[in-house]
Amino acid sequence: MLYTKPGITKQIMFSCNNKPAENDGVLVLFSGGMDSIAAAVLLSRKFATVRLLTCHCPYIFGCRACTAARVRDIKAALPETVISQTIEDTFNSFRRIGPLKAAIGARSSLLVCTVCKMAMHLKAIEVCRRERLSYASSGIGVREQQTFPDQLPGLEERVNQLYADAGIDWLSPLETYTKKQVKELLVPLGLFPKVRIPRCLIKYFQELWWFYFGFPKDERILDWYDSALPLLKQAAEDSGV
Repeated sequence: MLYTKPGITKQIMFSCNNKPAENDGVLVLFSGGMDSIAAAVLLSRKFATVRLLTCHCPYIFGCRACTAARVRDIKAALPETVISQTIEDTFNSFRRIGPLKAAIGARSSLLVCTVCKMAMHLKAIEVCRRERLSYASSGIGVREQQTFPDQLPGLEERVNQLYADAGIDWLSPLETYTKKQVKELLVPLGLFPKVRIPRCLIKYFQELWWFYFGFPKDERILDWYDSALPLLKQAAEDSGV
């Protein structure tokens, strides 16, 4: 599979025989769900080292135990790749961005999920700088989820630029993948999660809201991001080491 990042001339061929030498690795935002597992699998075909970053907040339950089991399974399935996990707290970044103020400004409680995701991105930038990693990624990009407020293509383009400004290349290995293709990738490796335990109560309340009332208008999310960009850039700068 050939991946070309928009606006970047680099091309990443996800092939098992094309791994860079030594410690050139990639950071993957890792929730333990099927999408982030699939991203780790695809990136392991390119990178010799894959660092899984699990972000923890007080309102996410079972984070350590659930993801640790997934990491053990990935290590067993991908013995030729150095797999490691880092668990970091994002509550301070989440609070700094101001989810309540953002939600009121956008007139949508759904923005809380987007603010949480931005806090995770800020933590990923911090860890990349600390570990001297030049690449970062996540499970975002699956076709059926492109209408989710925290996974809008327009928002991802803006996030890509946030990483670029920090000197980090953002990769989207699951771009154009469907849920069916993700499952087909994971099942032969024994990595398809058979049981998924709800961990974020806020997220599941939000999904119930989406089901009954629909998503907010896309421009509200993007307008909020543009208004919050100076704060996000400053927070990213403050994460430098």
